[in-house]
Parts: sequence; C-alpha cells; structure tokens
Amino acid sequence: AGGPSGLEDETMARVRVDGLLVAQENDEACRQIRNGISAYKAGPYWQKAMVFCNMVAGETNKVMLGVDLLRELGAADDPVFLTLASAVVGGKAEVPADVSLTPLHLAMLGAAGQPVPPSAVAQAPPGLLVAIARSPTADIEVRAQAAELATAAGLLSGEALAQIYDAFTFTPEQLGNAISTFESGPGPLARALLYQAARAQSLPATRAEVLRVALQPNSGADVYQAVVRAFLPLLMEVPATSEL
Repeated sequence: AGGPSGLEDETMARVRVDGLLVAQENDEACRQIRNGISAYKAGPYWQKAMVFCNMVAGETNKVMLGVDLLRELGAADDPVFLTLASAVVGGKAEVPADVSLTPLHLAMLGAAGQPVPPSAVAQAPPGLLVAIARSPTADIEVRAQAAELATAAGLLSGEALAQIYDAFTFTPEQLGNAISTFESGPGPLARALLYQAARAQSLPATRAEVLRVALQPNSGADVYQAVVRAFLPLLMEVPATSEL
C-alpha cells in the first residue's frame, strides 16, 4: 500500500517545512527548502517556498525572478501567494477576504509585515490557529480569536490564552463597563475586557460577579471550554464562602 517512496519522501519533507513555517523557524525552514529544491526537481511548492526565503533574505530581485518563473511554468495559480510576493516591491498587500491560508501564506505575511486577515481565522486548520495566535503581525483581536479556537481544540493552554487577553489595552472607563460591553456583544475583545476587569478586582464579590458573566455557557459555545481554562486561575482565587 502507498505510493512510490520518492513521493512519500517529498510529502514528508513538505510536512516538515510547513511545521517549521508555522513555528516561525524560518532559518531551518529555508535550509530544508533549499534541500527540497535540489531533491524534488523544483516543483511549484518548492519554487514558491524559495520565493519566501528570498523575501526573508531581502533578495527582491530573486523574489520577482521566482514569481516570473512560476508564471512561465503556469504554476502561479495562487493569488494570495502572488499578492504577498508582489508586496515586497512596495505597497500594501490586499489579501482577498474569506481566504484559506496555508503555512507558507502565513509566513509570507510575516515576512512582508502584513496583518492576518480577520476572515482567515474561521477557515484556518487547527495547527495554523496556533501560528496566527502567535503572529507578531496579526491584530490583537485576530490573535485572540485564533487563540480561543486553538485553546478549545486543546492546542494552546489556558495560560497562553490569558496572556493574549492581557495584551489588550483598555482604559479605566472601559474596564468599569466590562459587563455591559460584553452583554451588548460577546466576542474576543469583550472576553479580554472581562478577563482584565476580573483580574483587577480586589473585592471577591465584585470579581465573582464579573466571572459569573464571563462563564455563562451561552457566552460563546464554540470557545466556552477555552474561556473556562483562561479564567480558572482567577476563579480559584475567589474564596468559597456561602454568600459567593
């Protein structure tokens, strides 16, 4: 059973490179990409990956040469790749909405200094959610959305999600209105607001009320288990008294 060993080897090589790209280990990824270029006859995947490595190295001429070569080979059927490669020579990359990102796309977004499209989170596979949550170029709300889904899938810890909640910047007035903000529209930002409001409360009864709102089961069914994991340390600090 199974295909030719060469095909199997290339498939595993691509999986390894994708894993390195998701982990943002670009140096090792590019070392393996150069090996792949010579070992697998420079197929479209490897050609595109090499364009990324030239982006990271600042080799603009090589980036455009690689894109031109892909076009000539008829393999440039990836509009997101072309958009991000073109961003190297100036201008902002207009990534299409409702796009399904690949590990290479995400790495190229980082190399081009471009944000992750919010619409990409809903379609991202689980492993890519972790990378989006950790992406330095993604908006904090996009990172939180990805982190919630990744934590719900068991790929991130509650502590990691809490750290992202903590990375939001709120005014004292916003923290004071956390409950009403959440009740008017639950979402990653509103949950981060509740997290910071609960953590800031020194009065157990006040913290308990914020936690009661945050931990309502209908406040985000797809990410409820993630929210519980993030808020649990705050909950454990509330004394178990009869009035609470």
